[in-house]
Amino acid sequence: MVAMMQSIVLLLVGFVLLIKGADFFVEGSSSVARALRIPSMIVGLTIVAMGTSLPELAVSVTASVAGNNALAVSNVIGSNLFNLMLVCGACALFAPLIVQKDTLKKDKYKVYGELINTYGYNLEEGCKSFQALNYYTNEEITIPLDATMTPQENAKKYFERYNKLKRTAQALEEQIADTESEILHLESIQAALDIARQENDLSQIKEELTEYGYIKKHASNNKRKMQSKSKPLHYISSDGYHIYVGKNNYQNEELTFKFATGNDWWFHAKKMAGSHVIVKSNNEELPDRTFEEAGRLAGYYSSGRTAPKVEIDYIQKKHVKKPNGSKPGFVVYYTNYSLIIEPDISGIQLVEE
Repeated sequence: MVAMMQSIVLLLVGFVLLIKGADFFVEGSSSVARALRIPSMIVGLTIVAMGTSLPELAVSVTASVAGNNALAVSNVIGSNLFNLMLVCGACALFAPLIVQKDTLKKDKYKVYGELINTYGYNLEEGCKSFQALNYYTNEEITIPLDATMTPQENAKKYFERYNKLKRTAQALEEQIADTESEILHLESIQAALDIARQENDLSQIKEELTEYGYIKKHASNNKRKMQSKSKPLHYISSDGYHIYVGKNNYQNEELTFKFATGNDWWFHAKKMAGSHVIVKSNNEELPDRTFEEAGRLAGYYSSGRTAPKVEIDYIQKKHVKKPNGSKPGFVVYYTNYSLIIEPDISGIQLVEE
């Protein structure tokens, strides 16, 4: 009991010191930025980014030394998910992340330029605005003008503003898409961590984290190379059909695109991270019970494991495609069947290998 109280006190003290240290760190880095006239973005990408990562480094190093590989790996994944989702969300609650209104209304500047070119030939010199019929909406609008510029120069100014905002909008869309892709990737790795049972399972996850830059690559270790390779889970349905469950993205990739044949059946929890489940059909029509059991496995080995019901997509493997350049385990399909199951795998025979 005394040890428990000591641990709680140390945890609270450490939390308070962490918050206070963050205040000192941000204030100090901001002062440096102001003194040296360095943009805040540069400071955030360098000094602040390195400083806020030091606690994660300390936790992962300590966990590795103590032999707790699962904690070391999950700390990296959890911190990235926390930063991308909760931290950005919390910042938006207190101080909304603003997108310039001009970026959202960029098309109006294109219309201004077109209307000036269409109707501006008879504008008087020094005119500060003029009214014109917007032929897109059939409404009359007032267009501000720079009195020191000719109509052609005003039109050029609006076109230049439109093109600049268009490029900004495209860059924002790319950033959003990249962030969403990274979140999905990290969620899939988190799901793999939940499934991992042995050290060789963690080794494959660590390999993926290293490949995509979440963990720094170290020199190879001959001892680690001698470890047995992690294999997918192997079940047999009540009707005698073999069912395979990927434990991580690499295994999902191999199961779907190297192991399964065209008429085998592929299962996955709908719109959530989870395992690819393959049923070897032997070119036969599967019984309904086997479909239901494969769906239960797909639901159980997904982020929806604790939900009372999970929707499962299933389709023959030949209809599952991999987008060019996508991360391991990511697929697309355009037609599928669906079923609603309880993620309970009791009664399904696991083959110990």
